[in-house]
Amino acid sequence: MDAKELFLRSEGDAHFRRNFNPNRVSCAKGTQFLSGFLDKNPELLQESEKKSVLEIGCDYGFNLMYLNQKFGLKCYGVEPSMEAVEFGRKNLLSKKITAVELVQGTSDYLPFEENSMDFVILGFFMYCVDRSYLLKTAAEADRVLKRGGFLVMEDFDVPISCKRGL
Repeated sequence: MDAKELFLRSEGDAHFRRNFNPNRVSCAKGTQFLSGFLDKNPELLQESEKKSVLEIGCDYGFNLMYLNQKFGLKCYGVEPSMEAVEFGRKNLLSKKITAVELVQGTSDYLPFEENSMDFVILGFFMYCVDRSYLLKTAAEADRVLKRGGFLVMEDFDVPISCKRGL
């Protein structure tokens, strides 16, 4: 079993359980950045077509719910934890939010059409991606992002420097 399969079968759900907080009051840094960017550039949302955002590493969709409610974006999320996806789907249903869709998956294969997303957020997960999947992750994010779209990468805004061991 490779690292991806192991993460999908166990660590994804274990990570969700360790970090679960249904009462979150603040969004992730990447979502805050995109929200501030859209606040300063409202013309990006003025076109007739509803804009779409994909968050990779979306947990239970908390950030996507925020973006949907604040900007009316059509939101999609990919998350390796099936427990997070199931919790998020129930939460969305209870709040009657229909413009947010969550799927279980990993960053190296995104089940979306080419050039289909206006915004792609790489949530804080790249440090977990096995090195053999890093370039595929970048290629997939690029594949689904529309020309002229915006990519937000959260992983690289760290409070302290760190180095990967051997």
